[in-house]
Amino acid sequence: MSTIYLYNVGDAPNKVHKSVGVVKAALEVEILPDCSLTRPKLKISASNMLISQCNYFYLNEFNRYYYIEDAVLLQHGVYEITGRVDPLKSFEGGINGLTAVVLRNEFEYNGDIIDEEIIPRIKRQITKKVIGNVGKIVNIVITVAGGKERE
Repeated sequence: MSTIYLYNVGDAPNKVHKSVGVVKAALEVEILPDCSLTRPKLKISASNMLISQCNYFYLNEFNRYYYIEDAVLLQHGVYEITGRVDPLKSFEGGINGLTAVVLRNEFEYNGDIIDEEIIPRIKRQITKKVIGNVGKIVNIVITVAGGKERE
């Protein structure tokens, strides 16, 4: 027999460090034959609590966290629960230890990494040159916009 710890989690699925809060229940479970590490099927007896108050669980046998995908009432107080693995919470310790080079980041810019999608910050340059003497009444203005295109 394995143990399941039931929680109610309100954090977004794409958040690594989810706040699981207080354990709603710690129950003995039976792992059913149609089971995998990513989609466990469990049979639990929870006659003294409402499964509908829980949306998340930890299964000590697999050492992973799961979202409750489905809970089917088999008989009074006995449920069949199907879970879907939460790899972010399950492996958050390993994720914290990663060192990575991030090519695109909304908060920091690295000048050593070429970013083809960034909008270049071009400073405006105004240059005034006399190109000829045409008198005191006529003014000639030449405007050039753009520059060399990237190859």
